[in-house]
Amino acid sequence: MRIGIDCRTILSENARYKAGVAHYTYYLVKYLLQIDSDNQYVLFFEDDAPPEIRDIAAKRGRVEIVRWRFASYKRFLPYVYSHLLLSSQVGKAKLDVFHSPANVVPLRLLQSRNRPRVVVTIHDLAIYRHPEWFPAGQGFAVKYVVPKTIKFADHIIVPSRTTAADIQEFFAVREKRISIIPHGVEERYFHAAPEAPVPGRPGHPYFLFLGTLEPRKNLPRLIRAYGSLPREITSQYDLILAGSRGWKYEDIFEAVARLPEGAKEGVKIVGYYPGENLPSLLQGAVAFLYPSLYEGFGLPVLEALAGGCPVIVSDRGALSEIAPESGVLLVDPESEASIGQAMTKAIRDVASLAKNRAARQEFARKFTWERTAKETLAVYNGTSHK
Repeated sequence: MRIGIDCRTILSENARYKAGVAHYTYYLVKYLLQIDSDNQYVLFFEDDAPPEIRDIAAKRGRVEIVRWRFASYKRFLPYVYSHLLLSSQVGKAKLDVFHSPANVVPLRLLQSRNRPRVVVTIHDLAIYRHPEWFPAGQGFAVKYVVPKTIKFADHIIVPSRTTAADIQEFFAVREKRISIIPHGVEERYFHAAPEAPVPGRPGHPYFLFLGTLEPRKNLPRLIRAYGSLPREITSQYDLILAGSRGWKYEDIFEAVARLPEGAKEGVKIVGYYPGENLPSLLQGAVAFLYPSLYEGFGLPVLEALAGGCPVIVSDRGALSEIAPESGVLLVDPESEASIGQAMTKAIRDVASLAKNRAARQEFARKFTWERTAKETLAVYNGTSHK
């Protein structure tokens, strides 16, 4: 079988640290090439393939790394590039299966009579449930491209029951066309990491958030919840927010500016944090905080659990799916009091939470990229459990 994968989201060696879809695509491809010795692969990149992928492909053999042609058209003729030219190039590759890991498939390919079997990964449908969380200018994709992709793709992969339910609700997709395949956790998160610089006040324990600074992450409420804690807590404990700035991040800085003196000094917004140091940062936290209003999966939560870190998450969406077995603390994300109480509990119960470290890691062990790759391969083969 000849399998093509759209790797356009993998822009560089470090892209997997910065964007969820890039991260997913990188590790899916890496482990597919390692576990599958039977099929041929065609990997379509817009930029150079990362060295590790090139090395694995060279050792494995029967892997073509192809640059999308006509990439210069992307800026000036985005529709022509994304839907006509790419479709033509996929057609010429003579594939049996084509997988788009990034929510959409070139429209002309979907309409082609002689197209390969098309698989798409839909990570979440937050934009349909809460369009106010997203910048304008995505109307064509939201109203036309994504619905057409979902309607005509042969099979849809989602990372959670929440996203599966959303697809069925918004697009009336039959259950047998959907496979729930969670993402994986890198092995390095499970091992004690060497100490790395902590971007807070020297010697201060810290709470940690890791993710894009954007509306659905609910960070202004988190900041206000931290600011409402007793002075003896905020004077000792920092709140570190690590991640790239997304859309409407200004509200986050405004929330910090409104904190009372004393609490304000404890909030550290540090921007993008080096990926190689993330295990150390997660393992050193008093608790990992993720009070998001909506997530299709929530990989940072599993990475924190893999390091044994206590975790506080929202009781909404996919985040609530991990609660029964993982021992996370659930909060009402719309209640600053609920978030603040959980933070206080993490400090008060630090000894008992430390005892549950092994249980948290054992839960995270269920989520491996090898499992993700094996279950995705079953979809390619048409043998997945629906």
